[in-house]
Amino acid sequence: MGNNTSNKPGVEVAGGAYSPTSRDENVYDQSFPPAPVSRRYSTSSQTTSTPSFTASTGGSSRVSPPLPPRSLDRRSYTVVSRHESPRVPQSMNRRQSTSDMSPLSSSSGNESDELSAHVTRITPGNQDTDISLDSKITIFFDRDVKTVNINKLFEVTCNSVDSSLSTVKGRISYDARQQRAEFIPQNTLYPGSKYSVVLVGRAVTTASCTHSANIKNAEFRFSTCSPGPKRIGIKLKGSPEEDDIQIANYYDLFNSLIVWSTRKWGCSGEYITGMYTENNDGKLLPLKTDHDVLNLKEREIVIVEIKD
Repeated sequence: MGNNTSNKPGVEVAGGAYSPTSRDENVYDQSFPPAPVSRRYSTSSQTTSTPSFTASTGGSSRVSPPLPPRSLDRRSYTVVSRHESPRVPQSMNRRQSTSDMSPLSSSSGNESDELSAHVTRITPGNQDTDISLDSKITIFFDRDVKTVNINKLFEVTCNSVDSSLSTVKGRISYDARQQRAEFIPQNTLYPGSKYSVVLVGRAVTTASCTHSANIKNAEFRFSTCSPGPKRIGIKLKGSPEEDDIQIANYYDLFNSLIVWSTRKWGCSGEYITGMYTENNDGKLLPLKTDHDVLNLKEREIVIVEIKD
């Protein structure tokens, strides 16, 4: 997990803040995204709401060529004026009627649509706060959405207090039967941060607009919670001695524990072959991701295995 955490608190050990400043490149180069941008997740319950969006234009409307003067008395047509797309999206009222959000059309045959009009449910909800750090982003479309290019659908960014705006990487899945798209962040969301999710209009086609370039983007935002410190135990496999450490930052947790362990026991990262917790039956359960570490209980013990 190769996130650079040198400017962020990593693990606070025995009352003192520990921020890893270096790591073994052979071990940590795992293509984690840059320090995430704002995120907010509720540790309690996560809201699933009827979406309220910010609509952002994905391109200018086409201009219908005027007919020759002699035909003006026989047919009517509409000319849609060309204009520059605004850079700052304008918020749509949550109570906006269906007719207000329905796609525009012209008698000349030009098509346009707004993706926000076809989103029936989003999780987290627009403007939700205190979102849990291990949350995923879920979108439901109506049946008018005909095709979805999942590789281009999501643009997720995070704006955190101690870092600049950065892109959030993740895995995307799509269930055509349920018209559901999910974005699962590559690692835990950053605490106390603001997230922006843009649904790209060019990634879909709809029943009223088969030309995806004319479908406007939709955008919603949420912010993540700021959990307090958590104390856990950590020890070498087979050793009775246990150290008590405090996790002070809930981002890049797995990597932080590896760095702490290598310094504690004087080895390089490639010598750590596993990290585990132990269940009531004495069975070792592997820790593999930030999500696993995030869900450790207070005072739970992490067992570190180092090869000989």
